[in-house]
Amino acid sequence: MVHVWRVTLLPPILRVKCAVNDEFIEKEARRYYAWSGRKMACAVCGYSKSIQIRHLKPIAEYDDYDLVVVVNSLSNLVALCPTHTKEHKQKTLSSSALQMMRAVSRQFPCIE
Repeated sequence: MVHVWRVTLLPPILRVKCAVNDEFIEKEARRYYAWSGRKMACAVCGYSKSIQIRHLKPIAEYDDYDLVVVVNSLSNLVALCPTHTKEHKQKTLSSSALQMMRAVSRQFPCIE
């Protein structure tokens, strides 16, 4: 008898409330972003040596019953370098940088 193992490349379908923590959702976001084939470079400056995947709409703003796949939709994810990640967390990014980030994420429709 031959056993065939199926490997799925889609992120698990969980609800935000059921996810272990935000770290799990962020890890899934990075995997999902990598699978998408999008360029692993900062959406603002193009730096590509150290990249973090950030959510445009923070995880905390989603309901507990939203699906993780919706939170991690490509339209909500953006790659940023450490400098722009810090500015994004502190909400000090310039308006032109925010426009560039949104332009990159608009290339992919939301998966809802």
